[in-house]
Amino acid sequence: MGQAASRVDVWKTDRGNYPRPSYLEPYGKHVNVAITGESGTGKSSLLDAILERNAAKTGIVECTTSPTRYIMPADGALAGKVNFWDLPGVGTMNFPADRYVCEMGMRYFDAVLVVLHNRVKETNVEVVKELDRYKVPVVVVVNKMDDIVKSAADDEGWDEDETFGYIRHQHVENFARNGCPDVKLFLLSTRCIKKQPIDASMNREWERFRESLMMEISKGAGLHTTD
Repeated sequence: MGQAASRVDVWKTDRGNYPRPSYLEPYGKHVNVAITGESGTGKSSLLDAILERNAAKTGIVECTTSPTRYIMPADGALAGKVNFWDLPGVGTMNFPADRYVCEMGMRYFDAVLVVLHNRVKETNVEVVKELDRYKVPVVVVVNKMDDIVKSAADDEGWDEDETFGYIRHQHVENFARNGCPDVKLFLLSTRCIKKQPIDASMNREWERFRESLMMEISKGAGLHTTD
């Protein structure tokens, strides 16, 4: 109840300047989770892994040009009511960072996954800060960890656990230095998730991520019951 009340209080302060976008209007009573990040970070591949579906179109250019809805398979009261939204890449000419959170209506989501690769950029920080202002839960995903692990092994001679520890520390510290001290962060490789067997570190991280994601979905479902 406390979380719901605090979010409602913040929403009411400037709803007139920040209306719910038309694409979300029919799904106000659903649980809505957004996936965002810069182009080429593997947003669509992460969505494939979460939904356990065949691969969507991916690449280094901007593939998603408008918010696209996908329904997560669920049973019981959540059946047909958990939507994942693949949002266009942030920080492009078509979707500049300074207007992105507002124009995408991201304050109206129940949770947002921010996907990045290797480095924390200004656009990532801006999105996380703005969502925190509206009390929207954020989960940061560092994707393509298989590439990072390979580079660290070749360049530094590190094993997988050493690389995971270093990357986690660097990213958490970078967010903290830029005003985001409590970020939830996971290190994933959507390519490795689809392979069997999964490397131990990758598997542990994927299970932790899924547990955190399902917790946010459950919270979102509870929030809507108080609307």
